[in-house]
Amino acid sequence: MNTWRLLFSLLLFTPSFLFGLPDYPEIQSTYIYGDDLFKQHQNALDSSQKLLALLSGANRDNLDRKTLITQLMGELFLFSYTPRENDTIYTVAADFSLSPDTIASLNGLERAVYMEEKESLTIPSIPGLFIHENGGNELDRRMRETERDNNFYFPLTIRQNGIPVKYRFYPNLSFTPQERLYFISLPFRSPLDHYWEVTSPYGMRNHPVTGNWEKHEGIDVRAPRGTPIYAAEKATVIETTELDNYGILVILKHRGGYETRYAHLDEIFVKEGDSVNRGQLIALSGNTGISTGPHLHFEIRRNGQSVDPASLVSQGSR
Repeated sequence: MNTWRLLFSLLLFTPSFLFGLPDYPEIQSTYIYGDDLFKQHQNALDSSQKLLALLSGANRDNLDRKTLITQLMGELFLFSYTPRENDTIYTVAADFSLSPDTIASLNGLERAVYMEEKESLTIPSIPGLFIHENGGNELDRRMRETERDNNFYFPLTIRQNGIPVKYRFYPNLSFTPQERLYFISLPFRSPLDHYWEVTSPYGMRNHPVTGNWEKHEGIDVRAPRGTPIYAAEKATVIETTELDNYGILVILKHRGGYETRYAHLDEIFVKEGDSVNRGQLIALSGNTGISTGPHLHFEIRRNGQSVDPASLVSQGSR
């Protein structure tokens, strides 16, 4: 740690002293005339932007720079905010005049689509990256391993869900292109190791065997018998069974309330309770159950409700 960073740490006494409360003041509205806390956030943000602009032109070892750094961190306030229905990471970021990178890194959002599972967000008054000192998710790991042009950061301890978490705070920095690509990518990979050919899409259809008009809860993908089937994301195996309609079936449970289902299999290589990694071989395709030929029936469910896999699967992300 260099001299000015040590000076900053001493001036703050200990970061956990500043952020020791289990909860932060809750902003109720992002209308500046409707919520005094939101107005406070915006005023602090304006002040921090001015100080960041001055810092960008200050000499690294200049005493004025150290004063500016102290002033900047004096503008760091944390608030809580409950996302509204249909909010995304991008709408929230726009409402608070911050980058999605800032809000995502502080709140442990590994991917943009995981915003839906957040009941409450911590909102800072200074833009930048908050990188877990230890642990966190896969995006945190990637950020820790990135060599940044600006290695200037503040050590902070911030409470998240009542638990102290150590961060490196890089003011005014954003994701690298590689980090952003990971963040915006869809959460699941293809269960096949090649481009899939959908033979029956998600939605209402005439069942090819019964002829009944009914909802197809997943998609059918062409897969000759014995085609390797891979886990679409890191998960726990919650069921391996054989049912009349699904045939041999594997169900995986993922974070965010998601499940993936792999049906009409010929052989499985996992058992209930196993932990599997993204892209791990879990089965071979087959023609079991009610089926007109060898294929893979693939479902994604969130909180028990089926969703169209095409909207959540990145076929190019292995």
